[in-house]
Amino acid sequence: MNKVIIVLVILSFNGMLIAQNEAYSIFYCSGNAELVNHGKSTLIKKGDAIENNSVLSIPKNSYVVIINNENIPLGIDKEGEYKTSDINSLYNILLEQNITEEFFKYIAGNMIREKEIERKASGVYRYVGHPIMKYPFDSAYILTPEIDFVWNSSDKYSLFLKIFDKEWNLILDMESKDSTYTVNISELGLENGKTYYWVISPFEGMPANGTECLVFSVCENSFIQEFQFKISQIENEQQTEDMRKFLKLMLYLENNIYPVPKYFDL
Repeated sequence: MNKVIIVLVILSFNGMLIAQNEAYSIFYCSGNAELVNHGKSTLIKKGDAIENNSVLSIPKNSYVVIINNENIPLGIDKEGEYKTSDINSLYNILLEQNITEEFFKYIAGNMIREKEIERKASGVYRYVGHPIMKYPFDSAYILTPEIDFVWNSSDKYSLFLKIFDKEWNLILDMESKDSTYTVNISELGLENGKTYYWVISPFEGMPANGTECLVFSVCENSFIQEFQFKISQIENEQQTEDMRKFLKLMLYLENNIYPVPKYFDL
């Protein structure tokens, strides 16, 4: 996608210009943008309110999405200082632009990539010897009745997919030359609310001491119900398909849910 300079995504429009006392907040941010209040600068984060006397400072290679109280988002990646009056003007000037689908897919892709980078930078990816294991990523939460395990395979020799419980009891030790395997949670005896470990090893049986595994948890029923309730809230409260998809994607990423649905499936 071509670099976006200033983009307004129209989700709803009643024909009226944005009021000058509009309330704004941060919906999404990438890079090192800051809010300046009374001479004090702080890095912005999702949910931060932009007060009337605030200045939004966007440096080079940063991207910010603002929403007003009607949930209309405004995306800015042009370097500069933005007062609330500047934001008002951008809304009014660009009010008739409409590139919602392209815009949201672009931001959604950025969010997924940034989450991957965050996991790697924090040392969450703990591979065995070399990058073999891929998914579920470390500390993943599983909502679905099945888990798709994905790893980098070799055509020359077999590898063993192993799953352990927290007491290091070996639950699965399956030999395969493939790079994927689907596990049915109930058939394998995995329990809701329990944490498990998985590893890919070239050897059958217990892996060597010091072998590092990736962790995943099967969600409790109460968590699943709460998550589904939040999804329902988004479905019922948001008027546009793109906004619904975007908010659901954020919910999946913020809760480390695996797998993350593809954008068009949200």
